Amino acid sequence: MQKEAPKRRQDTELKQGRYGRGAGDREKASSSTESRKKQVFPTNLLQIMFKAYLVSTGPLERTYGDFWRMVWEQNVLLIVMTTRTDEGSRRKCGQYWPLEEGGQEVYGHIAVVNQRVDHHTHYNHTTMELHNTEVQPSS
Repeated sequence: MQKEAPKRRQDTELKQGRYGRGAGDREKASSSTESRKKQVFPTNLLQIMFKAYLVSTGPLERTYGDFWRMVWEQNVLLIVMTTRTDEGSRRKCGQYWPLEEGGQEVYGHIAVVNQRVDHHTHYNHTTMELHNTEVQPSS
């Protein structure tokens, strides 16, 4: 029995993306339960042979918090960036993670720690650790 791929949700509230489509209004990105259910970053969910893939554009500065919240909420384990932040004279996306090994940045309520960078000929492999500063540890 084959699983049916989820249908793509069209959201008329998407306004903030860099190409005139994409992430929702900042007011709609509050942490309330109802608002968190609304899509605030341009994404597609692909399901291929029972594995799910979240496909997204690279975030710009104004959507870093939205991007990392999406990564946290969807329990993303691997991010593959297929472009440079800048190509030629064109800005493709922002520097949405701490570049230096040991560096830490907080985006919205998500703290991102760069634990390790392995430099290869045509790419870099960065290992990061995320912490949700909103979540209280259970006692």
